[in-house]
Amino acid sequence: TPPQRICYLACSLTMDSTYVPFSFPQVYQGFALGGGIATATTAGLTLEFQVKDGFVGIIKSDIRKVVIPISELHAIDLKQGMFRNRLFIKVRSMTTLADVPGNDSGQLELRVARRDKATAQTLVSLLMLGLSEKKLADLGRQGITT
Repeated sequence: TPPQRICYLACSLTMDSTYVPFSFPQVYQGFALGGGIATATTAGLTLEFQVKDGFVGIIKSDIRKVVIPISELHAIDLKQGMFRNRLFIKVRSMTTLADVPGNDSGQLELRVARRDKATAQTLVSLLMLGLSEKKLADLGRQGITT
């Protein structure tokens, strides 16, 4: 019998959303720990996170949710290092990240575990696709064609 052929689609081509767990590098100068889940779609990025004290870990904040629409997202980048991966998010308005610990002038650094590197790359790709689609739509509205 001839061998069977099985075709698989790449997950990045069929997914409309992806999520990756993250942690904050420094929360309140190291007196607290924080982390959560970043969920990306072509419409934007959602951060759900919680902060707890850095000593015992008993005192926890409520779970917070910050939605960053694609129109507010300026750039997203994944920097891969030997020991850690860092996800850099830059937004157009400082108020977008006002409730997120560790934000600095509309920029945010999130740490991603090494085991989640591939998922983080997919998250960045999905958001870059959304940014590209938005830019093309803006150009189309201005009457400029490609």
